[in-house]
Amino acid sequence: MRRLRLGLGTSSRRRVPRQFLLPTLNWGLVRHFQQHHDAVRTTSELIEDSQFEEAYQCISDVDKAHPEFDAAIVDWIIEAELLAGHYDKAYEDSVVRVASARSDNNDGRYLPLSIASAAKGQVFPGQAEYCAKLTQNHLINQGSAVVVRPPTGTQSAHQVMVLSAVALGSSPSPGFLELALRMDPVNDLAARQAIYYYLCKGRYSDVRRVAASVIDHLDPGESSTYYVETIQSVARLKDKPLHPVIKP
Repeated sequence: MRRLRLGLGTSSRRRVPRQFLLPTLNWGLVRHFQQHHDAVRTTSELIEDSQFEEAYQCISDVDKAHPEFDAAIVDWIIEAELLAGHYDKAYEDSVVRVASARSDNNDGRYLPLSIASAAKGQVFPGQAEYCAKLTQNHLINQGSAVVVRPPTGTQSAHQVMVLSAVALGSSPSPGFLELALRMDPVNDLAARQAIYYYLCKGRYSDVRRVAASVIDHLDPGESSTYYVETIQSVARLKDKPLHPVIKP
């Protein structure tokens, strides 16, 4: 009596049907995207920590090592350049960014160029109004009832830089709000937005820092009630972890 042969017998010589094959991963492509993700995450965390020069060095090193990333990380490169004060480089990259992208005057792509050009002393008609309009649009999109007053009169390059930074910060981007406050320590709109952002993030020491800085720079007689009350409201609160570790 013949023994029954279990299995497929000569299966090793047979072709496995295509529908049963697992897709072959391109590990080079996987590593490529992982490096891009790590670069953006590290840069973002450094900006959140207000370590702007370190963020600039991080993203610049990645760009030099992987020029193929350039198109994907150009916005991060320009942001880090602006926040770290590398305005000439930011100007060059912003010009290329605007020239190579389809955009209109309402999408905000001109804002980084607006800061960089103002840093070089270049101010154009309508530039300040453009910044104020985009700030208002960002606030409306966030459900804010704050009304941004259009700037009046001729605006200096410094004033346009502040308006541009506030507009970018209203997206919201705390790094640009901090930049606006470095240039104009009593800018009420930037300060209130920064305080609200840090409150939402549980960064109460930053809330106290921003409020205290505004109070220190106010002229005698100017009202500091909001900032004093803000400090008192978070006086005993402890910060939440800035970059919480996710347990597996």
